[in-house]
Amino acid sequence: MMSTLKNILTIVESSHDRSWQNALDDIQLSLNSTTHRVTKESLLELLVGKVPRPLSLMAVDDHGIEIDLEELRGRAEKLMHKDVNKAKVTSFAAGDYDSLD
Repeated sequence: MMSTLKNILTIVESSHDRSWQNALDDIQLSLNSTTHRVTKESLLELLVGKVPRPLSLMAVDDHGIEIDLEELRGRAEKLMHKDVNKAKVTSFAAGDYDSLD
């Protein structure tokens, strides 16, 4: 996640169109709307139960599409448990030091 955020901020800053501070809202929306590799859903979809789309891409009838949140979150939870052994998870306690590369 940190490397993705670092890359996005570098791209925004090097484009010279606007500063990274002015682009944070768009960056946050894009990260929260991106389909997660493990859950196969976006964070916004899991949170609010709707497929996130920019207003410019929405069709007139998109407003009525509802998603069963319990089913969606259940599928995501199963996928997370299935994927749990693929990466080493390190637990940290308060006061531990870690590198944020």
